[in-house]
Amino acid sequence: MPHWPYQPTHTGLDISDGQPAGRSEIKPFRPGHVIDIVRSNSGLGNHVIIDHGDGITSVYGHLASIVAVIGQAVDKTTVLGFEGSSGASTGTHLHFEIRVDGQARDPLQFIPGRP
Repeated sequence: MPHWPYQPTHTGLDISDGQPAGRSEIKPFRPGHVIDIVRSNSGLGNHVIIDHGDGITSVYGHLASIVAVIGQAVDKTTVLGFEGSSGASTGTHLHFEIRVDGQARDPLQFIPGRP
């Protein structure tokens, strides 16, 4: 969408399992440490940022609630929060984004075994 509140270029994947907000657990795609937690009614809404090392971070946006804490070590089994529709969102989903040295990259490049 070329107008507010949406980005001119979408920088991540929007993923939904069709469940109501607050039901589906969100877990990181690889181990790392929580470096930021934002609770907001705009943009990505409630979101968590994980540092995976080597300049790679991941963002988990539009969460209904957050259970992770800053500084927490996480792995693929750690619940960060729950899928939601916070911020500039049109429905319940997860905004999943990968950044390399602060620049958004195609998340599919980082998911092994993708079709």
